[in-house]
Amino acid sequence: MITIGITGGIGSGKSTASHILGTLGAAVIDADKVGHKIYRPDTPAWREMVETFGEGVLAADRSIDRTKLGPIVFSQPEALHKLNAIMHGKIFAYIQGQIDYMQDTQAARVVVVEAAILLEAGWRALVDQLWVVVAEVDVVIARLMHYKNFTAEQARARIVTQLSNEARIAQADQVLWNNTDLVTLRQGVEAAWNHLS
Repeated sequence: MITIGITGGIGSGKSTASHILGTLGAAVIDADKVGHKIYRPDTPAWREMVETFGEGVLAADRSIDRTKLGPIVFSQPEALHKLNAIMHGKIFAYIQGQIDYMQDTQAARVVVVEAAILLEAGWRALVDQLWVVVAEVDVVIARLMHYKNFTAEQARARIVTQLSNEARIAQADQVLWNNTDLVTLRQGVEAAWNHLS
């Protein structure tokens, strides 16, 4: 079994690349969705989040409201550090358990772990290969303005909190450029898939 980590900055197209790999037969583990499971109401992580950030981050159904939590952690480095301390180890352990299960049951030949923070969180050990999806900053800003209604300033502020393209590329086994369209990205993903041994 081969494990591939897919990472990239906001608006790079990493989720699209993971989806394409799923259509090609890979089993995909989305770290973002794992995070949602881990901080469901009344779980240990949920209790830590509420103790750390207060009940103001809760939605009406008592789940963590990411639209309330996001502005806190992305504007205060110490708050982001606290969030990461709560979540990173728990997400790593959950994903490792999923990979181990698939290995034991031979459930898939290729497992993809999609994680925006794969490198920042120190999760490189989870995967055999690291694939990085990259788009130029101006392209990302335009996407965020179009799809998420960000202002250009909001988009730049989010981008500068992340690893640079250069830092990700320096650690990549495979670089998938996504400056143009879906067809071009799919061609790049399929070419990389066809070279898996």
